[in-house]
Amino acid sequence: MALDIELVEVVFSKKERAMLTKLPRGYTLDDLLKADPLTALYATIEAAEKNYAEANPEHASRYQATVEEISAKYEDPELEKKVAQHSWATEDGVRAIAFLYEVTAERLKQALEFTKGQHAAVDKAVNEKTLIRSWHALKRKAGIKDVGEKDFPKMLERPMLVLFSADWCGPCRMMRPTFARLVPFFDKADVRYCHEDEWRRGQGVHFIPQFIAYFPNGAKVSSEVGGNTCEIWDTMNKLIRLGASWTGEGELVCDKYSCAIVPKITQQ
Repeated sequence: MALDIELVEVVFSKKERAMLTKLPRGYTLDDLLKADPLTALYATIEAAEKNYAEANPEHASRYQATVEEISAKYEDPELEKKVAQHSWATEDGVRAIAFLYEVTAERLKQALEFTKGQHAAVDKAVNEKTLIRSWHALKRKAGIKDVGEKDFPKMLERPMLVLFSADWCGPCRMMRPTFARLVPFFDKADVRYCHEDEWRRGQGVHFIPQFIAYFPNGAKVSSEVGGNTCEIWDTMNKLIRLGASWTGEGELVCDKYSCAIVPKITQQ
């Protein structure tokens, strides 16, 4: 099966086309997996971050030192609850957070300024709004319909694979265009998309992006989506293939040797 190149030409900016230069006209699934546009996208972001850090070495060094100092405190849930009570966007909030992390307010503000500059450099290289527009156009072209609490099917005649995601989620913005490019080649299940935060939490989805495969027997199996184009494709297929014989609620777990469905551990 080959995908009409018009799907690419209609929605991609010059930057995005540059990431897909390895794709021939009427590209196949093998062409898409080999080109790996998601890895190309991550490489572009990594280069933008590196270039910004190299252009601002003193700020980068101070930023890294601050991050290393406060990162050890991230695992304290009680501290994080206290931090969450303050705003990073206000002077008083930053001072309060700096006090909790036991660093000076000046150091924390410098770290925030470095992060802001780095984000601006990344957005110049890979515009977030362009990624969102591309996703919505590719989603429509691929026929990916939304699903949520009100319109979730009461009965399924075949498996349904749902991507839980949102526009505000950075990793989601990165992977969704690649996911949409893969969907036209995927015929093992109906593919849907959910952006309803409240309902996804009710489905046990506490981080995004995430897949859940639903089956006619009532079983549902969840998984992380994968970090490159091949991993996303493999995950989509393994969820349906391995989940077809599963009952109840499970999750896909893989190591370097194999993958299996295991019972889902419910988070409190």
